[in-house]
Amino acid sequence: MSQLAIEISNITKIFGTKTVVNNVSLQVPRGSIFGFLGSNGSGKTTTIRMVCGLLTPSSGSGSCLGYDILTQSSVIKQKIGYMSQKFSFYTGLTVYENLRFTAKVYQIAHAEIEINAIIADLNLEPYRNIKASGLSGGWKQRLALACCLLHKPELLFLDEPTAGVDPKARKEFWDYLHKISLRDGMTILVTTHYMDEAEKCTDLAYINLGELLYSGKTRDIIPFSQVKSYLVQADREAQHQLVATINQEYPTVLATFVNNDLRISSRDIQALNALLQCFPNHAFSEVMPNFEEVFIGLIPA
Repeated sequence: MSQLAIEISNITKIFGTKTVVNNVSLQVPRGSIFGFLGSNGSGKTTTIRMVCGLLTPSSGSGSCLGYDILTQSSVIKQKIGYMSQKFSFYTGLTVYENLRFTAKVYQIAHAEIEINAIIADLNLEPYRNIKASGLSGGWKQRLALACCLLHKPELLFLDEPTAGVDPKARKEFWDYLHKISLRDGMTILVTTHYMDEAEKCTDLAYINLGELLYSGKTRDIIPFSQVKSYLVQADREAQHQLVATINQEYPTVLATFVNNDLRISSRDIQALNALLQCFPNHAFSEVMPNFEEVFIGLIPA
């Protein structure tokens, strides 16, 4: 068995005259929690749909779970789970009824055993007979995840799964993802706009306007980016004067307020050095770039 859950090579998708995904190659290791990042309209969803066999590439090739994405899409669909950002199950049904319906759709053998097992695993027992409409966002999220896992997929796609969910529920959700990734060897591909969630992934890919900017281990993206960041020690008025100068004269430099501190960052080292020399009375101390600075810095000017 290949050590890769997904392997695509030079995938391109063109709609009319618009290239939505351009020559993307990607490898997703089995058992990884793989973050697929990019702004809205970057090509993430189109790429995922091609991997799932829901959309035919204009060119390129690839495999998902060892099956050809061009010729074996029907097999791929049986072996994956997909959870959308918006709750897509039945709000008029209880937690148990939603799971029972899902079990019938997938024709799951020993359905009652599997339903009880997933309810226990996700701590849904107190809500078994509660209609989905009566659940909070975090518990709706757990129900949706339970339905997606009931048929035991080898690969789970999560499309911005924690949007609108409170921090505690988000943490518990991510703790569970790491649990099933390690315990069951499940491969998880997740899209998110939360930088703290990106840091929880084992691997990352970053796409912008259809172009792949990075693919590799999460720990390697900061050195790969070559972004440098500085903390500016100055009073509030001086900080805002500096931001105004950056916005007018240094378009490649990012200025961000974090915890009332001003941070500046860029891959354009020449521009950063020029800025530091222009403000000799300010104290600049180099700090580790955060993920927001890295991802914005990687976008071509």
